[in-house]
Amino acid sequence: MDGTKESDLITAVLMYAIRCLAEGDQAALRNMNFGPREIEALREMNLADLY
Repeated sequence: MDGTKESDLITAVLMYAIRCLAEGDQAALRNMNFGPREIEALREMNLADLY
C-alpha cells in the first residue's frame, strides 16, 4: 500500500502519541493538544487502525 506524505506524517504523529501514552508522558500529549477524548481514542486504537 502506497502512502502519501500526509498519511506518513499522520501515522508518525499517532505512533508518537501512542508511545507518549504508554510512557505516561502527559506533558507531551498536552503540548500536542491531546485532551481526555483524544487520549481515550488512542487507548482504543489498534494496529489495523494505523494501517
